[in-house]
Amino acid sequence: MQHLDADPQALTGDGQGLQQCGGGVAGGGCAPAGADPVSTAVAAVFSVWEAGLQTLVTHSQAVRVAGGLAVAHTAAALDAADQAGGAAISALAATPASSPGAALPGVPVPAPPALPVAPAVPAVPEPVSGQVWSAQIHAGAGPAPLAAYASRMRGTSDDLTTMAGQLRGHAHAIDAH
Repeated sequence: MQHLDADPQALTGDGQGLQQCGGGVAGGGCAPAGADPVSTAVAAVFSVWEAGLQTLVTHSQAVRVAGGLAVAHTAAALDAADQAGGAAISALAATPASSPGAALPGVPVPAPPALPVAPAVPAVPEPVSGQVWSAQIHAGAGPAPLAAYASRMRGTSDDLTTMAGQLRGHAHAIDAH
C-alpha cells in the first residue's frame, strides 16, 4: 500500500487558482499597408493567425477551468474519503463490526472542452503588373497599421508569458499539495 499525503483545503485553493489563471488576446486584426493584393493578403494572414491565437487562448482557458474543477473535486473526494475512513475506524473501535462497508463518495468530474477548429488561411493573391502594384501600394495606409499590429502582438506575447508563469506556479502548488 502506498502512502498518500494530501492537503484537501490547499488543493481546493489550487483548483480555484487554476480556474482563475488566464487572460485573453486583444483582437482587432491587421489592416493592410497598401491596397495591393500582397499587402491585403499579408494583413489577412496576420488577422487569421490572430483569430487562431484567440481561439487557442480561449480553449486553453476552458481547459484550465476544467482542470481546476477536477482538482477541486479531487480535493473534495479525498476529504470525504478521509472523513468516511475516520468514521469507519471510529465505528470499529466502538463496536466489533465485521466490515465497515463505507463507500467512497462519487464526485462527478467535468468533461474536457472540445478542441477548437482552426480558421482558414486566405489564398495567395493573383499577380499584377508593376505599375498596378506600385499604384496600389501608394494608395494604402502605409506602415502604421502594421507597426500598431506588431506592438499589440508584442504586448500579447508579454501577457502570454505572464500567464504561463502563473500556470506553472499553480501546477507546482498542485504537485506540492
